[in-house]
Amino acid sequence: MSPFHRSQLGEVVDAAAERARSRFADEPEVEAAVLRTIGELCRSHGRYARAEELMRRSVDLFRARGEAGANDAMQSSLGLARVLVRRHRLDDAEALLRESIADLRSSPAPDRTVLATALSDLSVVLFQRSDFDAARDATEQSIAAYREVLGPRHPYVGVGLLNLSRVLLHQRRFEEAEDSARRAGEILDANVDEDHPLRAQVELRLGAALGHLDAPEEAERHFRRGLARQRRALGDDHPDLANTLHEFALFLLAHGRADEGIAMFEDAVRMQVARLGPDDPFVKGLEARLAEHRRAAATEENP
Repeated sequence: MSPFHRSQLGEVVDAAAERARSRFADEPEVEAAVLRTIGELCRSHGRYARAEELMRRSVDLFRARGEAGANDAMQSSLGLARVLVRRHRLDDAEALLRESIADLRSSPAPDRTVLATALSDLSVVLFQRSDFDAARDATEQSIAAYREVLGPRHPYVGVGLLNLSRVLLHQRRFEEAEDSARRAGEILDANVDEDHPLRAQVELRLGAALGHLDAPEEAERHFRRGLARQRRALGDDHPDLANTLHEFALFLLAHGRADEGIAMFEDAVRMQVARLGPDDPFVKGLEARLAEHRRAAATEENP
């Protein structure tokens, strides 16, 4: 991320939100749409607390319009759910998503693309709860809906396959995970820029799968390419980078490279502490696992 974004994004966002409130005071639907766009920008740059505030305001403004604002309220609700997932507020996110999915399915003419998106977002929540069977089911439903509405080569199908690969990894179905990641890569290579974050995710999924398929050298190449792409796309302080460092660290530790793995794990923990605070339960869990790896490494050095 450029120095401009790091130092001034907050000021720019706050000024833009205030201008929207004053300029569109008599046009609440326009204000709501602008706030949603600014909220999405905040989410993409890791400013999750501000994103939540803006998304909630957008939802409230659209809902106040009744039936006329229902579709837009749904879109803002899905955006809010994504922010809540990023803030590890899974109960709130799941409730919002299930409400949205129920409303869509009860509609006489549901928007299939919005339904596919809601199912995809729900699969992320279920994945984080380690309910991998349910996450896979929601992901496959989402992919099927996207294919039906948008066609088999649409980038949303690629994203769905990428999400499916992650679920399959945690189900220890490594060959299927590799295949899903490669199919995602074929679609995304044709639809997004070289340094798009999704291209980085393809590399990381392949690295994780190949690490379990007796191809550690190839796996490491994918991990390093994914990490480099992610740094170029997002900068050195984005929350997603912490997740990548954690995943890469686990790969290194599993392949006997304790010093490198622990150092990378420590970097990931420092980033999460800076983002969430030292008392966050997610941070506490990471620190506990890091301590376990340190003890294991010390035992190997001094049996």
